[in-house]
Amino acid sequence: MTKHEKKEARILELKTKHFAVIILALILILGLYLRIYHIDYPVIGYHNWKETHYLTEARNFAREGFFKYGFFIPYYDYPKLYGHPSGVHADTFPTISIIVALAFMIFGRELWVARLVGILFNLGSVVVMYFLVRELYEREDMALLAGFITSVLPLFVFFSRNVQLINPALFFMLTSAYFYVKWRKNFSGRYLILTSLFLMLGTVTKYSFGVIAIPMLLTFPFKKFREWKKCRKEFIIAFLILLLFPSWHLYANYLIPAEYREVKQAGLHQIQIEKVFELNSRLIWSFIIDNYTEVGFYIAILGLFFVAYDFYKKRNFSNLFILGYAFSIIPFTILMSSKLSGHNYHQYPIAPLVVILIAYFIIKIADFFGRIRIEGMRIRYSGLLPIVAFILLFIPINTDFYKSPTYDSIARQFDTQFPGLDIAGEYIKEHSSPNERIIFPSHQSYGVLWHADRKGYGIGIPKPEHFEYSKNKSLNVTWIFIYQWGLRLLQHEEEWNYIKERFSLKQIAFKPTESGSVPIYLLMREGGSFDESKLNDMLRNRKINKRIYETTMGKYVVVYVNFD
Repeated sequence: MTKHEKKEARILELKTKHFAVIILALILILGLYLRIYHIDYPVIGYHNWKETHYLTEARNFAREGFFKYGFFIPYYDYPKLYGHPSGVHADTFPTISIIVALAFMIFGRELWVARLVGILFNLGSVVVMYFLVRELYEREDMALLAGFITSVLPLFVFFSRNVQLINPALFFMLTSAYFYVKWRKNFSGRYLILTSLFLMLGTVTKYSFGVIAIPMLLTFPFKKFREWKKCRKEFIIAFLILLLFPSWHLYANYLIPAEYREVKQAGLHQIQIEKVFELNSRLIWSFIIDNYTEVGFYIAILGLFFVAYDFYKKRNFSNLFILGYAFSIIPFTILMSSKLSGHNYHQYPIAPLVVILIAYFIIKIADFFGRIRIEGMRIRYSGLLPIVAFILLFIPINTDFYKSPTYDSIARQFDTQFPGLDIAGEYIKEHSSPNERIIFPSHQSYGVLWHADRKGYGIGIPKPEHFEYSKNKSLNVTWIFIYQWGLRLLQHEEEWNYIKERFSLKQIAFKPTESGSVPIYLLMREGGSFDESKLNDMLRNRKINKRIYETTMGKYVVVYVNFD
């Protein structure tokens, strides 16, 4: 190569690098745009239960300190009625709660502050996915495509906005995979140590993210142990770092005071292998459609066939790693069987596999188009056609002419709302002291606790013995929030009579429909009584308040009346 040719090659390489950086930046801007939708919206959305879990942990950390019940032992605002009244519990390491608490202490206890933390972690995962795929396959186009798919995947778009452990855990897991691939290429000790560090962080944050260790083990060069004397330092350090994971589990589940670990949110006790025979295939399929779209899932299956075929033709580490990741779905499903039929976000640890397989399939199709010749002439940029087509398929678009499946899935999750939780919570906060507590009907009504800034007990049908116990233990249960599904309480004569003889109505909310106003909830406070037959008289001449909520399809109104 001449001096001039070398100079041109360097210029081309520089342009390619700059082009990749620009494209990746645009991908991140798109990802941020999709994720900041409703960043400051009330805690009334899909899976507000889990969001309330970590939001209230963070608020309690920020307000009362990180070490009140031990070394970063978390405490949320929905203790068990018969458990420790503080809400302290054994759990995985509360990474997101700690970071959000620090953000609260700096910027104030605002919802956008908390949600931005998860969004930034998820956007970080977009970047790491790009570097991971580039390191695996040494292809800029596949890496950028994988980054793009990560940025628009419905599962990531919606749940990155929710304050949950899964977002830092995903970032740590992907980072550990990236450093592992780097280590496999040059066996630098620092990459092994970084692999161990991020694997430990991902797993201790959310145990299910340890699934990435399976493809690592299946591709691990155990012959390196023959060079023990040469490599022992990095192996020992990596091993000691990994020990922090079981150390935390041992500490949180067995070493803190017994009354603090009456409630265990994570641990071996949650593994119920027999549940694999009870998996709800119809429900899981609906989760798959929500998470990846139906077409995305089928493309991933085709991508897996391509990976397997290419590995059969030529065995290499990269495809073996992906096949090992695919194999890990089997033990993952068995160990997570008690969870997978419950919530779609439990698929988070295996979602990166779907992303990589989709990108792999698209690039293979693009390579095929790029080889097409007409009369012996190659068509310039023909390989870009399928890439552009698939990008248009996956980018969230909603027009009069076309609505993409990703948009449909993202909108469906954002539009699942439980209005009124904020209204009731704000009323309680304004009309109560901090030590007063709430009984609420569990399920997706936990958001009321965040807005009330009060602790509460999730009980579907509160019974007289629940109230007697709370009085004997001085728990100060003074509020009952009867929300939607909780309204079935009115059909339980004994329980309802007990309540309405001791509690008075303080607020009621309705959702206007074409067939009339539908009650959403009753908010009652201890003291006085309530006769539902006189409700119409109570409503007469009362001020009608309104609150406007928003979905991707438009706005809707909830009306409510206060009885001060």
